[in-house]
Amino acid sequence: MTTTVLVTGVSSYLGAGVARELARRDDVGRVIGVDVMAPRFSLGEAEYLRVDVRNPLLGRVVREARIDTLVHVTGVSTEPSTRSARTSAREATVIGTMQLLGVCQAVPELRHVVLASTGSVYGASPAAAAVVSETSAVDTRARSGHVRDAVEVESYVRAVAQRRPDVGVSVLRFAQVFGRSTRSAMTDYLRAPVVPLPFGFDARVQALAEDDAVAALALAACGDPVGTVNVAAEGVLTLRQVVRIAHRPTMPVLTTTGRALGALTRWAGVSGIEPDHIDFVMYGRCLDLTRMREVLRFTPAATTREAVERFAQQVWGIVPSPYAEAGGSRPIGARPAGVREGGRGADLLDTHGHDADGDDAHDEYMDARFMGDVDTDEAMGADGRLRHGSGPDDHGADDHGADDHGADVPATADDQAVADDHAVADHDVRDSAPRRRSRPSVSRRGGAPTVSTGTIEDESGVLFPTTAEREAQ
Repeated sequence: MTTTVLVTGVSSYLGAGVARELARRDDVGRVIGVDVMAPRFSLGEAEYLRVDVRNPLLGRVVREARIDTLVHVTGVSTEPSTRSARTSAREATVIGTMQLLGVCQAVPELRHVVLASTGSVYGASPAAAAVVSETSAVDTRARSGHVRDAVEVESYVRAVAQRRPDVGVSVLRFAQVFGRSTRSAMTDYLRAPVVPLPFGFDARVQALAEDDAVAALALAACGDPVGTVNVAAEGVLTLRQVVRIAHRPTMPVLTTTGRALGALTRWAGVSGIEPDHIDFVMYGRCLDLTRMREVLRFTPAATTREAVERFAQQVWGIVPSPYAEAGGSRPIGARPAGVREGGRGADLLDTHGHDADGDDAHDEYMDARFMGDVDTDEAMGADGRLRHGSGPDDHGADDHGADDHGADVPATADDQAVADDHAVADHDVRDSAPRRRSRPSVSRRGGAPTVSTGTIEDESGVLFPTTAEREAQ
């Protein structure tokens, strides 16, 4: 049973949310939140102590309160968005974590350490696995200081378990956290006036709503140690789908290494984009969630799409699309108003109340013409409509009426006059257009294949060989 919990980083939404959620539980006796900055969000019934994790005063508080569970919410789970924030976060994250764990491991009541980490430790590259699991190697050669800090902090936490075998460790590697109150490189990237997209790349994105991140940390703090667990929402989107859901203006960037993309993002007003994040928007990353479901026994309330839609609605007031698939487009199989079943292509639209099935004969003719079974001049009447009896089926009548021999029967004298005008215009066009005299055919005579000299005559009377004739020669 958890009795006393120490939560760091309560000035952030994640830290304050975890402290507030734990204070509501009956199996938690006391919750102490610490941070050098005053909380911007409600802590509920949790206590607050304004102290830096690097201050020796915190050691005395830990010993007197007999902390048995430590929830360390560092900046590595949300990726600081500015260069100055990264500099201060490195001191508070790396050095502060080392000092904090050194103090906590000396407390005999300590039993559980929970760390909020990030999935960025896996890196992003074209050689990475399609789905990375907790057993995948971390990117120890990361070029970004943020990723290096996350890897280093995780090593400190595991070192505590090695020195104290009775202390369990739970490391939650979050996907991209989306929320109005959470600032990260990804959310600032989408907040740019113009979002630059790497041309030819479409990264896979897994999101996690900030409330689900809080729920996962609270669940891990109250349960047994679970080791390393990937935490992300169900479903995967591409980067372009995320941008379309948020209705953000974009600019394609011609780049193969991503360095030009980083320069353009700084020009667009996003100064915190680091090389590892540039690799992420090019190649993406997909986390395996098996241990999250089976070991942590946690299921996020919002899917990836719902987390992005909620973020877009909270930040820009964008109402989610009623069609939830295919990047906001109409789902496969769904028909808008005025479209009925039974047809295809333009024939599906029945906005004027006409019977679209009346053009089935025309569809059959077009199929036969494509297969080469119908001669165009013989199949079309003077009025430009299909003569029945000349297609693959030698029967039937068109909408204007026709006899069984393929002759057109105009309904009125006006229709006859219109048909004559069409016939004159059609005759002039046929005389001036290039004519195909014959189809090239291949036959075997005396064991050797022969090709008929099918040719095409242009307006000047010059004969040109067909493709089949040139290939045979």
